[in-house]
Amino acid sequence: MKFKNRVLVVGDAMLDRYWSTSVTRISPEAPVPVALHTSTKEVLGGAANVAANCAALGADTKLLYVRGYDEDANIMKTMLQKKLISPITHGDWFPTIVKLRILAHNQQLLRVDFEKKLPEETANNLKSLFATEIAFADVVVVSDYAKGNITPQNSPYFIEKSKEKRIPVLVDPKGSNWTKYAGADLITPNIAEIELVLGTKWNNTNVRNLMNEYNFKNLLLTRSEEGMALFTNEGVFDFPTLATEVVDVCSAGDSVISTIAATWGHISLHEACVYASKAAAEVCRHVGTHNPTYESIFKGN
Repeated sequence: MKFKNRVLVVGDAMLDRYWSTSVTRISPEAPVPVALHTSTKEVLGGAANVAANCAALGADTKLLYVRGYDEDANIMKTMLQKKLISPITHGDWFPTIVKLRILAHNQQLLRVDFEKKLPEETANNLKSLFATEIAFADVVVVSDYAKGNITPQNSPYFIEKSKEKRIPVLVDPKGSNWTKYAGADLITPNIAEIELVLGTKWNNTNVRNLMNEYNFKNLLLTRSEEGMALFTNEGVFDFPTLATEVVDVCSAGDSVISTIAATWGHISLHEACVYASKAAAEVCRHVGTHNPTYESIFKGN
């Protein structure tokens, strides 16, 4: 039986585009490979990938973000709808964020980013939409990729409104300003992200102090090949990595927070972390973004 959580994801939605190429020679013009384009693949990225993960795991999912006005925005909207994700957007004349990865024989040659920082006043308009959409949610996920959808003004509003409704808030952070995430039920930094805030190497004591400073109920530190460490009121719990084959770590963090959001309230946080480790391991076996399914994570198929 699927968990059927209703998950509202708010954050930086983007489009990941992959150009597969074949390289057989070096250019006579410069010492660079000549890449012959063979195919194009487009997948949801950023907060849109978090939403796609939640939907693939069986959650009823909505995505709140500022929509661009270009062809890529239309592509993204169509992809969201195909995955049964409801896109909730505030429009603006804003280019869709695109990450273009150029691959040769399944190896990444180059990444080209197309983006423009979203004006803060535009992102703050998401608050009015959030105030309406919060009635839908069992869980809120704030997915911050530092592209402008999450601001020091709107993020505290999202958390405050969620708390008024007793809805848990899960945060995937970015940057050094964690004041905007204060009061979150769970925050999921990686080592680089938490040490940026700490200004030093992490340890159990300074992580605990950080949780107290920002009133985080739980903190899940993702540590790549060393697995994850879950900090709760009861103590610190280690979850070893389940990845036996690592092809690409892209979007593994998205799968972790998505798995926990999809299962929140139905199983313990400890058990959710075990499934999240399984989801991250599955993602690492694929080139580029990948969305584990309910069947592959919870049924073992």
